Order: sequence, then structure tokens, then C-alpha cells
Amino acid sequence: YAITYTGEELRTDEELVLINLIHLARDNNLQQSVDFAPYKFMRDYLDWSASKHNYIRLKDSILRLSASNLTIGVVRDQQRSVRLKGQSLVRSFEYEDTLTGEPLSSRYKP
Repeated sequence: YAITYTGEELRTDEELVLINLIHLARDNNLQQSVDFAPYKFMRDYLDWSASKHNYIRLKDSILRLSASNLTIGVVRDQQRSVRLKGQSLVRSFEYEDTLTGEPLSSRYKP
């Protein structure tokens, strides 16, 4: 096996956000999108206050996760045939705000 990560250096914030997004999605089919309100996600899962700084912090963490790629390679037979599978840690996301800049909702797809 060979596991390769490509992308920006991930920090503690990204680890915390990713783990909690997976936790939020676990009751849902992981192939489907998960909708959440950033305020509630920060309050219930991240223990962050609802400050403008933390809204930006959450959005930036999801951006870094979506700009990454994890590739897993498997040797399939003795002829050294290799099968690779790569995917971003966050396949896609939508982030919507009003004209005032207050976040309304986010959609995450694992």
C-alpha cells in the first residue's frame, strides 16, 4: 500500500472540522450531502463562538480540506499492477451568506 497526501498543510482546525463533519454525516449515507448551519455546527461540534473570525475560520478550513487529495495505491498482483484511488477530503461544498455577510447554511459532501 502507498498513501499519498497532496495539498496545503492541514492544521488542528482542519482535523477538528473534518472529524466533526464525518460525525455529522455518519447517520446520513456518506455518499449524500449534509446540510448544516455554520452557527450550530460551530456551537455543537467545534465549541467555537459565533464570531466573524470563527465563521471565516470554518470556511477557510473547509476550503483547505477541499483543496487536498488523498491517494491510496494498492499492488494488485505479482506483476506489480497498481490500482490508485484518489479523492479530496471534502469533495464539494456550498457556502451561502446574505448581503450582510451572515452565513445561512453550508452543504458538505464527504
